[in-house]
Amino acid sequence: GYKIIVMVFVLLACTMLVAFKSQETNVKYIRTNYVSGTHGKTTTTHIIKELSNISYIMGCGMGCYNESTYLALEACEYKNHYYSYTPEILLILNMDIDHPDFFKSKKEVINSYQGMCDRSKVVLVNGDEKLAKYLNHSNIYTYGLDNKCDYQIKIISESKEGYTFLLKGVNLCRLLKCNLVGIHNLYNYIGAYLVCVFCNIKINHYAKLTLPKRRMSRYIYGESVLIDDYAHHPTEIKALYESLKIIYPNYKLKCIFQSHTYSRTLKFKKQFKEVFKMFNEVYLLDVFVSAREKEEELLQKKVDRYFRKFKKYHESILETIDKNKQDVWIFLGAGSCNEILEQFRKEHF
Repeated sequence: GYKIIVMVFVLLACTMLVAFKSQETNVKYIRTNYVSGTHGKTTTTHIIKELSNISYIMGCGMGCYNESTYLALEACEYKNHYYSYTPEILLILNMDIDHPDFFKSKKEVINSYQGMCDRSKVVLVNGDEKLAKYLNHSNIYTYGLDNKCDYQIKIISESKEGYTFLLKGVNLCRLLKCNLVGIHNLYNYIGAYLVCVFCNIKINHYAKLTLPKRRMSRYIYGESVLIDDYAHHPTEIKALYESLKIIYPNYKLKCIFQSHTYSRTLKFKKQFKEVFKMFNEVYLLDVFVSAREKEEELLQKKVDRYFRKFKKYHESILETIDKNKQDVWIFLGAGSCNEILEQFRKEHF
């Protein structure tokens, strides 16, 4: 609850500051670019602000105003909250079913994003996403690996140092580098880059990109590595796993996971089970119940029965973290699992 309060406060504060500064500098119109999608919104907004000198507001509660006439804003699809906005440019990173307490089908997800497209002047969308083809707009542009995309990505090299690739499309042909690992982060980078191109903003091509808080945040503990990550959807967890395997190919990957809401956990239970099988070890905490749900013992028991082949987390598990072993320990989820990591760091760092 406190994170939502902080985010709302930052949003209101930055909005008021933008309005005040607009009057002060005689800027009559702040051109807004909205970053939407089921996954990667915070990371992509973060990349935009690292590539350019732009005002921004991120869902993690961070924001900044400067003299730019452009504002990059993270826009959440849950309950169609983003319908309050009228973007200059709408970036759609991906469209996946999430928030099953609100979206019941792929059709509802498509209709939601179409409604947002109808409110936007220009739409940029990941053309490799299966649902992207159902969107309609008079000024829509796609990007991706598919040759049919308006802006095509041709990967030249991939390593734990990132990507070298060619991006070509309408009035654009550039050889670029992205130091972030994982194909999902490459898509995030391309989306952010094209937003800057479409806004005709000066781009820092030599920026050493970082990730925002709780997005694969790493702490070295002897030979081991501790990871704090916000991923709480099977698609996000799989992307994180694949990225870590690139960076740490010879390490065992061990996960302490706290699922977020009963509805999501039970809706994607098969997908969660499949992605858990990829890890060397998995320890599960009780489901984190947000403000949208009440804690229910029967639902927790249902979750426990389905995932009974995976071990329940107990604080004694932390005693098995060995700084002399090449292990990656991932503290994973949108709940309070990261607090376990923070306590461990206070005691051992």
